[in-house]
Amino acid sequence: KYICIECCHPIDDLFKIYKDGFKDIVQCPRCQKLVDTYIECENSLVLIDLILFNQKAYRHLIVNKRVERTSLLKFLIMFLLCDAYLQWFHFKNRQFESIRSNDHQLFYELEWNFYTMLVKAIIHYLIYACVIALVCFVTFIFKTRKHKNTPKVYWRLIDLIFKSLVVSSFGKLAVVPLVIWNPNEVFFSLANIFTILSNSQALTGNTTLSFQIDPILFAIKKN
Repeated sequence: KYICIECCHPIDDLFKIYKDGFKDIVQCPRCQKLVDTYIECENSLVLIDLILFNQKAYRHLIVNKRVERTSLLKFLIMFLLCDAYLQWFHFKNRQFESIRSNDHQLFYELEWNFYTMLVKAIIHYLIYACVIALVCFVTFIFKTRKHKNTPKVYWRLIDLIFKSLVVSSFGKLAVVPLVIWNPNEVFFSLANIFTILSNSQALTGNTTLSFQIDPILFAIKKN
């Protein structure tokens, strides 16, 4: 059900409940450390560690934190709207330049263009997610080729990949204040790079660029 954020050892419970109702964080039997210290932290502190690419924070949020699928879908829709708005913003700027040069073509289509950009953002995200899922599946099958996996294991893997991609895409929200305060291509590119690195960090077990899925493997080991 859960993992130790220090060593990724699978565990059944995060808390040990005593007779008097007192709860204490479980100690990991492998590394002898508390399995998840982020349980008692404020969400703002967790967010700061996520921004700093702290692997433990990602393990806490992706594996040990229970997030409703409806909330994940809402976050996904929000991120897609941000992507669509960013593309539409650039397109709107190009139309503004065309107006300044007395070329009024397509200006009345701005609203429809936003919907077009939204469809493009959805298609791009689906392609990106499918490629990531394919790489994770190939890596997972290669690592567990000696074990007989059930459909339940693969569904659990899909669920964790989806959750990893969504919760680690919070960098997309940075485009909104960037558009308002300083619409600069450099900052937009940095926001996209941050999102990609965050996605990678959420899916990796050790370093940002190793691209191993150890947390996912440990998380479904007992299922």
